Amino acid sequence: MTEGKISKSIALFALPIMGGLILQMLYNTVDGIVVGNFVGENALGAVNTSGAFVNLLVSISNGLAGGSSVYLAQLFGAREKERLHRAMSTMLLMMIGIGVILTVTGELIADIVLRNMLNVPEQVYGWAMSYLRIYLLGLICVFLYNAMASALRSVGDSKAAMYMLIISSVANIVLDLIFVVLFGWGVIGVAVATVLAQLIAVLLCLVYVKKKQPLLFVQWNEISFNKSDCSIYLKTGIPLAIQYIISNTGALAVQRLVNSYGESFMASVAAASKIEIYAVIPIMCFAQTMTVFSGQNIGANQPERVRKGLHASWAMSLTGCLVLTMVFLFGSKPLIMLFGCRGEVLEIGVQYLHFVPVSLFFAAFMYTTKCALQGAGDIKVPLVFTFVTLFLRVVAAYAMAATPIGYRAVWIATAVDFGAGAILNLIRFRGGKWKYMKTF
Repeated sequence: MTEGKISKSIALFALPIMGGLILQMLYNTVDGIVVGNFVGENALGAVNTSGAFVNLLVSISNGLAGGSSVYLAQLFGAREKERLHRAMSTMLLMMIGIGVILTVTGELIADIVLRNMLNVPEQVYGWAMSYLRIYLLGLICVFLYNAMASALRSVGDSKAAMYMLIISSVANIVLDLIFVVLFGWGVIGVAVATVLAQLIAVLLCLVYVKKKQPLLFVQWNEISFNKSDCSIYLKTGIPLAIQYIISNTGALAVQRLVNSYGESFMASVAAASKIEIYAVIPIMCFAQTMTVFSGQNIGANQPERVRKGLHASWAMSLTGCLVLTMVFLFGSKPLIMLFGCRGEVLEIGVQYLHFVPVSLFFAAFMYTTKCALQGAGDIKVPLVFTFVTLFLRVVAAYAMAATPIGYRAVWIATAVDFGAGAILNLIRFRGGKWKYMKTF
């Protein structure tokens, strides 16, 4: 990532990430399609509302793994391979420990979250609780996979994680059909299938790292915990984790608003949001690429290359958004119908998808710019921006919901969030302080 043609380096690195993200999203999409068609709309709403809390916990994993990848990428860019190998052991131990703590905590507060925070209707509560409790048992697998996938990307290997997800996603689809359609386990079957698929992804990563990336493989006799490395991980990872937590806390608040409109509206938003997430994939793959690209080039003292790389990422992200805009404008109805939605549920879902392109335009600038800053080591200021924009999103959603805009406030508020975030992060990047924020 520190030499050669910039646009080519970014594109070749980003495409496998895009494939991996699509496959990750496939987990939830297949869950929704199977549940919506073979169990019912209430079950679809239950899985989605449980996912709001699951995403909050997973966001901590994403933040810590992302922060770790900043440090590892900068070590790799500086050719500090011995320190990178040592740091890998500390990262794995840290992620395992935090994963266990969050699993226990999640199980203890699950009822409080669903009843009090999310105000889940009684008709879907039982399904939501069953899905959540089972999913939490596999949370440690999510932490381990994210740790290893981030480490692989930090050294320039973006293809491996995609290969693991291809296999685990196929396994998830097959297990969904077996447990739900054949065995009739309903929501429980979907949750079990997801946990087993995540375990498969972790095992495949371990095998791959051992054979293909020995720099990242830690033998049993090499396992150690280095306080200095952990301190750097936490310095970069905690602000990122807080950003994700803030985002998903805001999502919980918006989900509560969604739940207040009843089971049918919950099903509409569940179906539309599972399709919307695919629209963000081109943006997120270039954003993740910019984290590594920025980290390696700051480590190699090449800040000008980071600026040029960001411009290339903007162009490619917006191109992807343009293509998806056409898909949503002309294919929204059949896409929503995949989830078994009909009548009013279908029409509301179509309205949702028709507005998505507005949010995508702002998201393309916000995410790629924010990740360029974070990869360079500029973590804290984007964290403040995340808090500000999410506050605006929640306030806007509830304020507009009390006007004739009504339920449409749920998706309009997202554009408010992304638009404000794009402006703030662009101003920060143009300021140039990120050029002098190396983590070591």
